Amino acid sequence: MMKTLFTIIFISANLFSGIAHALETERVGYAYTQDSGELIYTETHNEIRKEGRIISDTVTYHDANGKLFAVKYVDYSPNPLAPDFHLENSRTGHTESGKNRGEQYQVKFSESDQAEIESKTLLLPDNAVADAGFDELIITYWEDIVAGKAVSRKFLIPSLLGFYDFRIYQADVQMKDGERSRIIHVEPENFFYRLLGGTTRLEYAYEEPRLRVFKGVSNMRDAEGDNLQVKIVFPVEDIRVVSRD
Repeated sequence: MMKTLFTIIFISANLFSGIAHALETERVGYAYTQDSGELIYTETHNEIRKEGRIISDTVTYHDANGKLFAVKYVDYSPNPLAPDFHLENSRTGHTESGKNRGEQYQVKFSESDQAEIESKTLLLPDNAVADAGFDELIITYWEDIVAGKAVSRKFLIPSLLGFYDFRIYQADVQMKDGERSRIIHVEPENFFYRLLGGTTRLEYAYEEPRLRVFKGVSNMRDAEGDNLQVKIVFPVEDIRVVSRD
């Protein structure tokens, strides 16, 4: 499994090495437990953009001791809102992926290396959102959201092999340490799903769609296969330009 992780890193690092006018940036998120505040892992996003549009993102996950345990690769070129992605966690054996196939979208999921890989090909709904396509959704509809409009979209849940109705809206504007930020909530449209899944709370910079804090269900899982409940902090000082082509 670890050999596969490093293969993904190698491929993604070289796939876009020849793109002209490309900007490569890195940003780091620090994931803490919601109860004790203990650092669980870090996620480092290596993003490549061309002419202002994101092309790819390679995310490497390291535990609190700095050991690599998971990698995710995202290719936005087929569809920025529902990109191709592939995640592998060598610690738990958990894998999940999504791939565009024209008007269809193939999703695969396995809870662990002891479980079979489940697969399903779905009709791709209009304006559907998968995985990191959520970041692009926020950028695209930023003006609507900050104006108080709720945005409803179908979100992919890999473990359920399907798209489900969610809504995104600005819940509050808060002042902290002399700086304003926007609180945006993401939650299922269905009331009973909302009771089960809860609400994801996102804190964004006030003037731009830059994520500061994520609080909700992580795509990382514990030894029992359950998704971790985390608070992920993205300090602005940990965003840097790696290279310009």
